Amino acid sequence: MSKRMCLVLVLIVGILILIGAACAATGYFMYFQNGGMEEHGPQGKASSATRPERPAAQGGGTLRLSGNLPPTLDPAVVQDSTSAEYIVHLFSGLVTLNDDLEPAPDLAERWEIGDDGRTYTFYLVTDAAFSDGRPITAEDVVYSLERALRPETGSPVAGDYLGDIVGAADLAAGRTDRLEGVRIIDEYTLEIRIDEPKAYFLSKLTYPTAFVVDREQIEAEGERWMQRPNASGPFVLETLSRERVVLARNEYYHGEAPALDRVEYIISGGIPMTMYENDLLDIVNVPAFEVDRVADPHNPLYAEHRINPELSVQYLAFDVETPPFDDVAVRQAIAHAIDKERIANLVLRGTALPAAGILPPGMPGHDPDLQGLEYDPERARELLAGSRYGESGAMPEIVLTISGTSGYMDGVTRAVVAMLEENLGIDVMV
Repeated sequence: MSKRMCLVLVLIVGILILIGAACAATGYFMYFQNGGMEEHGPQGKASSATRPERPAAQGGGTLRLSGNLPPTLDPAVVQDSTSAEYIVHLFSGLVTLNDDLEPAPDLAERWEIGDDGRTYTFYLVTDAAFSDGRPITAEDVVYSLERALRPETGSPVAGDYLGDIVGAADLAAGRTDRLEGVRIIDEYTLEIRIDEPKAYFLSKLTYPTAFVVDREQIEAEGERWMQRPNASGPFVLETLSRERVVLARNEYYHGEAPALDRVEYIISGGIPMTMYENDLLDIVNVPAFEVDRVADPHNPLYAEHRINPELSVQYLAFDVETPPFDDVAVRQAIAHAIDKERIANLVLRGTALPAAGILPPGMPGHDPDLQGLEYDPERARELLAGSRYGESGAMPEIVLTISGTSGYMDGVTRAVVAMLEENLGIDVMV
């Protein structure tokens, strides 16, 4: 695309600290939302679902974005957002999420849930194919599920997302060589049995561990298969280098054709905002320190910026088996000591809203009436003093581990560290 498209000002719809007896392992700190701000209630249980008619998309051209090199392109092992951004466009699974974040048909055009609530029968799209034209069948689905669980794959997340399937634990432990709870009925039909009725099972199948990969390619090429995977999703990998990652439209994709011919992720090239202003990128996220500039009606960028919510969460996680976080009073004290309003309005320039729970508005199950732990430094000091680590010298060293490859701390991290020192006298090592 030769013209700039828009600046995206991401609205962070939650900064959150929630640490208490009912939230022992994690203190949720910030969440973001992608999509509409409408409320969506919990999905009801359905016995079957079918694919809606989806017309072919019209369009073309190349979209240029700023990106990063993915640590992996194997859907069985992915656990980071960078890799997932590419993987979700390269591969498909039985089901996906629709605009309301509810399970919807993908490779499975429909499914039925048995009366026992444990047996799912999936009917595949009969014209689905890999990007080389080879048909996708029930055997490919079963292979992909079993491969994700096999110990030699080394997936750190397969058990979390596929562990409800009967026999998953045995396969992951190497006690069997097949997944007991999966049965091929015919070329385009398969059955999956889970250990007990679970309303969230279909949602877990939308995670990449359940995406379909090409057995023939993996067995023929070994680890090299990820250099040019035989895709089952809407795009194929055209280029993977230290400079750029390019995805091209998959002409064999079974669903609605992508509106774009190509998506080009620029890995190296400079600061994204500067690249955008030099017409080298089509869309960029606006960092917090640039918000005032692009929100100024007198700035030429003002007419190009758009505000969109983002669906994700940032949080503080505690190892509750390690002192001092094994004491709920310490976790609650930290929650009360951090001023979410101040971080939202000052550090993030008003692009954030304080939150009370892990689920943001727009996420099924969001509770607008949920009350979190409010900012209250005095209460924080009382809780800390009454904890097992309230005595002088009793507090062990606290280390906050953040992502990154340098010693740089972002504004939110600096604010959190400063508030804990000011309000609790805790010196945090980052």
